Amino acid sequence: MLSTRIAELTEAGLLAPHDDAYCLTALGADLVTALGPLTAWSHRWAAETEPPGGRLG
Repeated sequence: MLSTRIAELTEAGLLAPHDDAYCLTALGADLVTALGPLTAWSHRWAAETEPPGGRLG
């Protein structure tokens, strides 16, 4: 499963092989930067809107 995800991210241009590992490309790094505010927003509102008794689902 992990190898499939790595292959997909590499094909999408988000990861690149580097030595014995993978690293983010410029595209991948920009995506992490862009998702930062969305992640912060989701954490804030998840905490404020969590129903009594725990998470939904």
